[in-house]
Amino acid sequence: MEPLIAQKLVLLDAQGRVLIMRKSITHPKLAGMWELPGGIIEDGEEPGESLAREIKEETGLDASPDFLGGYVTHYGNRTLILLGYSSAGEAVESIALSYEHDAYEWVRTSELEDYKLHESHVHFIHKSRDL
Repeated sequence: MEPLIAQKLVLLDAQGRVLIMRKSITHPKLAGMWELPGGIIEDGEEPGESLAREIKEETGLDASPDFLGGYVTHYGNRTLILLGYSSAGEAVESIALSYEHDAYEWVRTSELEDYKLHESHVHFIHKSRDL
């Protein structure tokens, strides 16, 4: 089975807080889980255009991200390759959530343990702080 390739964005606001979003109750496996915005790269898509599409769909925002690195994990019986990006100092007025999410928060890294986030997302958040 081929691996899934996804991208996640660490979006930092002007106060240095990270945007995280909660998966909707309708999600079959990840309901209630918090995550960074982003998603699966579709067949034929370039990574940059895929990330821009996902961010626009999930948040209504345009972002100019920098590449952070990769992370390999497993999703069910499939290998998942995550590509991490960051975009810092954004002045954001509001987020327009898609049907995939039912809440969002701007959080400080010291607050991350209060949210159920996958370890890969926490990895990218901490890596973005090292830039």
